Amino acid sequence: MTPYTVRPWRIGIIGVAALAVFAFSVATLYPGWYSFDTSWQLWQARNGRFSDLQPPGMAFAWSVLLAAGLPPGSLLVAHLAALAAGTALLGISVRRLHGLALPLVLLWPPFLVTFGHLWNDVSLAAALALATGWISWTRATGRPAWGWLAAIPLAYAIGVRHNAVLAAPPLIFLLLVPAPASARRAASGVVLAIALSAGVFAGWAVVSRWVVTIPSPVLNVLAIWDLSATSVESGELLLPEGVYGPGLTVDELRPLVKAGTVYYVVTGTRNGINPGFAEPLPPAVERELRMRWLSLPFTHPVGWLRHRLAMAWLLFGPQRPDRGESDFIVPVVIDRPGNPVIVANDSPANAWLLGTVRAWRPTAAGMPLAYLLLSVLACALALRRGFGGDRGLVLALAAGAWLVALPLAIFSASAEWRYLTWPMMSSALALLLALDGGRRSGETDGGGCEIRTHEQCELLPVFKTGALNRSANPPARR
Repeated sequence: MTPYTVRPWRIGIIGVAALAVFAFSVATLYPGWYSFDTSWQLWQARNGRFSDLQPPGMAFAWSVLLAAGLPPGSLLVAHLAALAAGTALLGISVRRLHGLALPLVLLWPPFLVTFGHLWNDVSLAAALALATGWISWTRATGRPAWGWLAAIPLAYAIGVRHNAVLAAPPLIFLLLVPAPASARRAASGVVLAIALSAGVFAGWAVVSRWVVTIPSPVLNVLAIWDLSATSVESGELLLPEGVYGPGLTVDELRPLVKAGTVYYVVTGTRNGINPGFAEPLPPAVERELRMRWLSLPFTHPVGWLRHRLAMAWLLFGPQRPDRGESDFIVPVVIDRPGNPVIVANDSPANAWLLGTVRAWRPTAAGMPLAYLLLSVLACALALRRGFGGDRGLVLALAAGAWLVALPLAIFSASAEWRYLTWPMMSSALALLLALDGGRRSGETDGGGCEIRTHEQCELLPVFKTGALNRSANPPARR
């Protein structure tokens, strides 16, 4: 992609649009919805005691906002500001008028209703949107060194959601290799991008061990879910003794597994299943639980595969009307002792939004796979010969979407819409960026100088089909 000068009127129009989107979003959503997870993280932020049920990055950032005297809803405002700023920067980076559509993506009802929840998944999407917008702008305007400021939101993203370690490398690669390079340099860039992401992840793991005072063995939950579901598929109880109470049978697990989330398995049996939260599991029992879980694909491959394929369809497929709404949205405010009283937004715009997404839920608008396929179309457009947009950014967004989405089919303990917030959003953004790739007047097939925005380019030769051609473009107007 050839750097170019951004015209002030474009900055003005897109900036006003982004501000309008931000203002409407705040008015419609503030102070946000507080599910059980959110209320639990707010309690942690207020009390300075952190759990690793989710990565503590968002709760820690929230504690900083609260310490500054800001209300709990300030985190929602921060998320919406990052989303608006990121999409505005993307819009400015696009040379066609449809750049105005990039900030408007935030108003798509299934996205907007998700942004109203103070979830780690939304915090992840906000950070990655800001990083992507900044990288896009620095690439479009020829300031690659400035792009490294995106390392701040990228590092934050890795700290709020474990799977961000998979979304970050394609964007980091653009910082390491800002222009087309040899295969050897590109391979080195991939390896270094992965290493940097892993290094940040390891740093957050150290921070987590330092700040976490309420340990929550999340892997136990995933192990219990897979073992319970595979037990139903195989007809054999696979959970080790010491994890469940007396009398547990496969028949008791069957209706709980069909709900598509581990929550009902852990809370719905007559005599209980202990993942080790309230009462730690004995080390030998926990070790046996995890060994059985890791060996499932080898000891019970058919049952495990059927279970995981069913989970993948629940995650990526259509939202069936018979599924609980909590798999999609949780538009409530759950009070927790020690948290301030929060009054939910009851504006007409909020009611309209909820009514719209509830009506759209069984349609393609509520099907994550439909959004992910947009990234496939974006890649097809970006890989065309003569593509004039930012091919690298389109491919990075598409790659990040699938790198985050696909592992969820194997490592998720419930099929919730929010897990795919960033993959769906980045796929939509990738397609809009890919639509900027048509050939424009004043450019060469190889992405040469755009004379109308580069006054100095008239002094440079323009290469076209391998031949020196000084008259390929008209002189620049001063």
